[in-house]
Amino acid sequence: MEREEELVVMASLAKKQQETAQAVLDSLGAKSAAMDRQIAAMQAAIPALRTTTEDGIRSAMSGASEVAAKAVAAASAPVVAKLEGMLTAAGEVEDRLRRVVAWASWRLAARAAAVVAVLWLCGDVVLWRYREDRQAAIAELEQLRTQAARLKIVECEQHGGPKGRKCLPVDISGLYGDQKAKVLYYPVW
Repeated sequence: MEREEELVVMASLAKKQQETAQAVLDSLGAKSAAMDRQIAAMQAAIPALRTTTEDGIRSAMSGASEVAAKAVAAASAPVVAKLEGMLTAAGEVEDRLRRVVAWASWRLAARAAAVVAVLWLCGDVVLWRYREDRQAAIAELEQLRTQAARLKIVECEQHGGPKGRKCLPVDISGLYGDQKAKVLYYPVW
């Protein structure tokens, strides 16, 4: 009974670990999707920002000197470079997150396989023990049937006993050195 309880506890623990791992994977997947949306939005915003900035500079500086236009373009270049750097960093974070999700998936699969293997082995041990116990019980039952077949219940009255009672023959030829007495009949009910 203890092994069955252990199996139930092990199965319960495995289920809890699987639920926890699945919750972590779902959370990581949601974060990955959110980062994908942010990266896409940033990538979409860079060309529009660049175009808007350049158009604004051109229209504002149309009458100004060429040097002023270059100065404004040079001033906006660090902002654009920072945005591009942020996109690159976001891409690296996304790659790392994908690797973590893949690693967690394999780890969960390995744990599940280990739990299945342990449960399989425990089941085999229980069945093996059951087979041994069953074979021993069958052997004992056969022995009892053989012994019961040798018993002959007779009427006690036939052998000088009380009337209406049943007796079992008891061989006492080897007891107390009495060679004359071979069988006694003992009342059983």
